[in-house]
Amino acid sequence: MTYQEIQAFVFREARLLDDRQWDEWLTCYHPKCE
Repeated sequence: MTYQEIQAFVFREARLLDDRQWDEWLTCYHPKCE
């Protein structure tokens, strides 16, 4: 995984949280993650 890929993930995750898109945010993680 490259630095740019990690950066894009973190920015996407932060944006989803800021926008309160909880269901979409959950898709950032593995389905079996608790």
